[in-house]
Amino acid sequence: MAAIWDDPRAPYLEMNPREPMSEITAWYARYNLCRTYFFDYTQYSEAVIALAEFLNIQLPHSTRVARNQVKLRPYIRRLIVTGYDTEEVLSLWFGADWKGGVGRVLQQERLNYMLAAMSTSWFGVKQAYDFGPAQSVPFLKELEAPDIEALRRARDRWANMQNLITEEDVIVKSEREAA
Repeated sequence: MAAIWDDPRAPYLEMNPREPMSEITAWYARYNLCRTYFFDYTQYSEAVIALAEFLNIQLPHSTRVARNQVKLRPYIRRLIVTGYDTEEVLSLWFGADWKGGVGRVLQQERLNYMLAAMSTSWFGVKQAYDFGPAQSVPFLKELEAPDIEALRRARDRWANMQNLITEEDVIVKSEREAA
């Protein structure tokens, strides 16, 4: 049986809390392989160093951080918002099995980028993707081949969640707090 991340029809957008822990553990093992590949090998490659410099993001070797402290999400986010989230770049940075290791994170962050763009101004989105003044994102680019259907589903789920709290609930709560 193929793992859920190998199914091209799988939504990749979130881990389902009802998934067996073995699925999440298997995903995490593949994620760790991507992190090890990135930390031990590719962060030292000329191509990755050049692109990281161009995209204004520090690599772990320049900050002397331990492998287990390296999070791949900031790198994925920077690749997405600058349009460098291509298969070629993702394979270079995270290895041949990047889909199994960081594929879900990539899809989650592509969706988050689309939702952010719908929710605020260009400047607000840029601020959300800056990593402090020393690592500000140099430019933002529109997504290539966005998953519009996933965006609609996520937007609808978000609206449903917002509607769970009615105005009356907020008024009642504020009256209780004032008393």
